[in-house]
Amino acid sequence: MYKDEIILFSGGINDWVGELDQAPHKNGKNWYRIKRPCRLLSIPKPNGDIEQRLIAVQGSGNFYKRYVDIRVPEDSIIEILTLDKSGTVYKGYVRESVREKSKIIVQPGIGDLSLN
Repeated sequence: MYKDEIILFSGGINDWVGELDQAPHKNGKNWYRIKRPCRLLSIPKPNGDIEQRLIAVQGSGNFYKRYVDIRVPEDSIIEILTLDKSGTVYKGYVRESVREKSKIIVQPGIGDLSLN
């Protein structure tokens, strides 16, 4: 199912783009694992258009594994869509999913808080 395709899980709280793991999920029916996941953000612009951005799930070192598990209940409105390889979301996914991870993570401390 969806072998060698980049898919989009659309309609839930988060829209996820990635490669669908072909192995049966350990949690059972209606569970899916997305490998090399990216979140698809839809940002409304003042002129009414919508800008879409992809953000890879990455962390410095070994903070995160490169997959996301999601459950799609039987009565869910979530759609599983296959991306067109000539489309902008597909091309953006290819760029974002292989982007080098940041080696520096800045974590704010108590001195960075503003108490106004």
